[in-house]
Amino acid sequence: RYEEADIETLLAGSLEEQFMAVELLKNSNLRHHLNEIEQYLNKNPNDLVRSLLIDAMMEQNIAEEMHTVMDGLEVTFLPCYIEPVMQAQGAVIAAEALCEWFENDDPTFLKMCMECLIQECYLHLPFNIAADEGIPLALSIVYYVKCAQGDEADFKTFLTQKQLMQEH
Repeated sequence: RYEEADIETLLAGSLEEQFMAVELLKNSNLRHHLNEIEQYLNKNPNDLVRSLLIDAMMEQNIAEEMHTVMDGLEVTFLPCYIEPVMQAQGAVIAAEALCEWFENDDPTFLKMCMECLIQECYLHLPFNIAADEGIPLALSIVYYVKCAQGDEADFKTFLTQKQLMQEH
């Protein structure tokens, strides 16, 4: 059993320990742990752990300026000003497109695409998906899921059927 005092150690530990730290943090007052969180975010953090920490800070409306490293770039953000991921314009546009394309014909495929969309939106944190990224993101998710199913050729058929220009 871990306690809040172990958070710094857990964040510096294995990936499993980092996820345990996130769970502990989500159930505590993050304002007491902002230094540990920021230290973690500045040391080449795991993408998913970083996303979960940012999401937890958004939920607790943290108004402190935070810093992280993403793809080698230093990023400064205020968690309280980040839109919930699935309310960002680009995410809404992508979700609507995916629903329009697959809701009636292939609800199982739609479900897989929506799960990928949600994950992609979280991995973009602290950035939201912009409106002009919505359709390209939706198309890249369709391509990704079709390839994962070993059905890359069906992507070209899909583009033709839906009269979409290929953006890959």
